[in-house]
Amino acid sequence: MGVGQAFTLDLDKVVREAEKLGASEVEVVLTANKGVEVVGIRNRIERVNYSSQTSVGFRVAIGKKVALYGAEVSRYEDVLSALHTAIKIARVMNEDKYWSGLPTDLRAGGDVQVYDEEVANLSISTIVDVVDSGLRELRGGSVEPTYIEVLTSVHEFLVGNSHGCSVQARGTLTSCFVEARARSEGKEGTYSEYAISRKFSELRVDEVIKKVKERVTDALRARPIETKKLDVILEPKVATEIIRASLLPALAADNVQAGRSPLKGRLGDEVLGKDVTVVDDPFIPWLYGSRSFDDEGVPTRYKEVFSKGVLKTYLYDHYTARKDGVESTGNAWRSSPAAKPRPWATNLVIREGSASLDDLLSDCRECLLVCRTIGHWLSNPVSGHVTATVTHGYLVREGEVKGVVKGVGISSNIYEMLGKNLLAIGRGSESYLNVVAPPVMVSDVTIAGK
Repeated sequence: MGVGQAFTLDLDKVVREAEKLGASEVEVVLTANKGVEVVGIRNRIERVNYSSQTSVGFRVAIGKKVALYGAEVSRYEDVLSALHTAIKIARVMNEDKYWSGLPTDLRAGGDVQVYDEEVANLSISTIVDVVDSGLRELRGGSVEPTYIEVLTSVHEFLVGNSHGCSVQARGTLTSCFVEARARSEGKEGTYSEYAISRKFSELRVDEVIKKVKERVTDALRARPIETKKLDVILEPKVATEIIRASLLPALAADNVQAGRSPLKGRLGDEVLGKDVTVVDDPFIPWLYGSRSFDDEGVPTRYKEVFSKGVLKTYLYDHYTARKDGVESTGNAWRSSPAAKPRPWATNLVIREGSASLDDLLSDCRECLLVCRTIGHWLSNPVSGHVTATVTHGYLVREGEVKGVVKGVGISSNIYEMLGKNLLAIGRGSESYLNVVAPPVMVSDVTIAGK
């Protein structure tokens, strides 16, 4: 079986070698990645990088002693060297009393569009032109670009184990990040925006640049507002970031089993509001988390996580599923080929409502529209506490913008935000990595201002 252009991997040969060395089970993960990064700073192309890397990761078991090890490889001998090291580590590991073996049914769960020929065939000069055009588009008047980055990558992934099965897939990924600065009369404002997709045309770099250009001049007028409780409307990307930090970790079975989730023992309970349905959908075309099998090779599947507020399932990989005596939900994820798999979402999707963002704004008597935040990653998934600092927002009264806001904190609880304090879920979803959300309108959010 081949991954990338570096070499061909004989999985059966690797398994036989592992067994000869004393392994009772072995899992092999092989990845090949080729990427291009183009960065523009101020008025010129600053950096163009091309990368190519093939890596192997092993999970080996000697009885209940389990070890993980990986390395960059360029030839078959490198793979064998990494395997020998993994075996040595396993011999000195303590036994894992919960270890019950590797998955035995490796296969794809369905078809999904994750490989874009355009990304695979993009020339470096084309990407350079995109970045250069963006720098020129942002430049003018009081506005100047500070940073534009476009990344593209093509990757192949293979996972197999000693139970005689393996699966293989290829995919593409592309992203952009755009930041600009405005200066006028001694004042300065900045604004940034990003996009991620597996398909280049879905990235819509021109729209990202247009939004930055429109909002960066507003940033010149941004200032804190007084401390109070307000209705808040989270733009889609802000909603995804907050949900990813405060809710998603609580759904992962390893956190539930370790007592790090407030959702432990809550299956079948109405945890969120009746208007909230959340699904895990691995088959949405071109999204970051889309895949036909997880990082252990277990087939992915569509599932309802919350149905009208009721918690229906946790997210499981093979290990945590065996621990609870259930089947894996196909949600194993690895940060690298040599990392321990753990449960994580494919695409966690908040089902849309019927109201547009404009509808939500027109309905609010006084509210804060939150467009960008920092510090949302400090929210606490163990308690559900949400905290973030608004770096760009708008104070809206009776549907009209009354001021531009920055430098205020927002504080609430995700289960209240999507429960008793939820005013509306809008339509018009956007994604951030593996979370998809529409605009969300919430009451009674604490604003820590001046």
